[in-house]
Amino acid sequence: MHPLMVLVPLRSLSDAKTRLHDVLDPTERAELATRLLHDVIEAVQRWGRADRLVVVSADPAVAGLAESLGAEAFVQRATGMNEGLEEARATLDASTGTLLVLPADLPAVSPAALARLEAEAGALDEARSVENAGRPDWRRLVVVVPDGSGEGTNALLLRPPDTIPFAFGNGSRHAHVEAATRSGALVRAVTDEELSFDLDTPPDLERWRRRRGGFRTLMALPLPGIPEVVQGDDLAALIGTALERAALGDATYRPVAEDVLVVTSKIVSKAEGRLVQLATIEPRPEAVQWAKEWGRDARQIEVVLRESAEIVRMERGVLIARTRHGFVCANAGVDASNVPSGTVSLLPEDPDGSAEALRTRLGERFGVPLGILISDSFGRPWRLGITDVALGVAGFAALADLRGEPDANGRIMHTTVIAVADEIASAADLAAGKTSGCPAVLVRGARLPPEPADPAQRGARALIMARDQELFR
Repeated sequence: MHPLMVLVPLRSLSDAKTRLHDVLDPTERAELATRLLHDVIEAVQRWGRADRLVVVSADPAVAGLAESLGAEAFVQRATGMNEGLEEARATLDASTGTLLVLPADLPAVSPAALARLEAEAGALDEARSVENAGRPDWRRLVVVVPDGSGEGTNALLLRPPDTIPFAFGNGSRHAHVEAATRSGALVRAVTDEELSFDLDTPPDLERWRRRRGGFRTLMALPLPGIPEVVQGDDLAALIGTALERAALGDATYRPVAEDVLVVTSKIVSKAEGRLVQLATIEPRPEAVQWAKEWGRDARQIEVVLRESAEIVRMERGVLIARTRHGFVCANAGVDASNVPSGTVSLLPEDPDGSAEALRTRLGERFGVPLGILISDSFGRPWRLGITDVALGVAGFAALADLRGEPDANGRIMHTTVIAVADEIASAADLAAGKTSGCPAVLVRGARLPPEPADPAQRGARALIMARDQELFR
């Protein structure tokens, strides 16, 4: 593998996206530039191939933003994008390996698109080694990804990094190809649906909005054939077998990429032995007194107290607790439904970990990257009725952060963050029903936010509101 440095140029936030001045004010343009930079950095991080990721800018605010997102920052002294890139290339000792330049306004960039670009470079590498081994300059390689017009450059891969000078701007695609040809390097121009899409004009903004917010057909398929689960069962094997049998009778059940398998927390708890025999519980005096007052089982109240990190409310026969996971819910998730008489179930010890384990096993079995969601039913403090929510998530982000994106009218959204995982959990519950005895549902068609590069931000833990953000305490 060649060492790989990625340079992401961004002039500044204050004068970003000036061609959108008719539809966005300066603050909104800066917010949009921030969002696009975030997406480019995240895509490179999730791709996982870059040895160094450096944002190049003359704006100290951009440098601070880049570092907060986990990238390096290079504050250029030179004026101009090409001059800044040249300065960064010389200063950062990018003399060996591969250099990839990705401008910070690529709204559709993805790890898959970057992998395709790398594959193109690999194919060109193989071709040149066979056909050009006799040339002294055969080791020089340039891959240019043009923009949507075919005139500009949306990505530039150089091996070695100093193969050609930078010529970003009007007509840069031709300038880069001609410079590569003059240098004797092998050169290939590659159009890519995602990488060739940049965002400069109002029509680009509208296209991006439609791409991000277009209608989707959602399908939720209850999965039959999962037997009663008991402690020690191999849950991944039981689900996998049920899924294979269902697919034999109906090809719709055959998993595809970005499907989400929603599994009720109850069967996860059963398989993991998270059941308690009430006969073994000796309740404390407070549990006995409260249970007597409100007609509850003191032993079950004792289990709730043991499972609670904090009692939020305990009045009028209702016990609201914060669990050790951080969930705020009735009875700390302790439940007597769908378990043998005299038994209560507890929430899984680590729902995100359980989801990740299922994702690994089922992904290996079916050869596709499934999302996994572990669900449970929660009440809401300001509305009647219960709804299913996500307790564990693996393979996608639990939240879709739309801040910095355009709404239906092209205005930049400032506060919109969607609880995608909870919405998928509720869709699965609607499909299966509370009393069907079907503990797993395959959901297809949801627009899944990519899993964060930072492991600390993954899983359903991202849905838990920080204590200092709570308004009603």
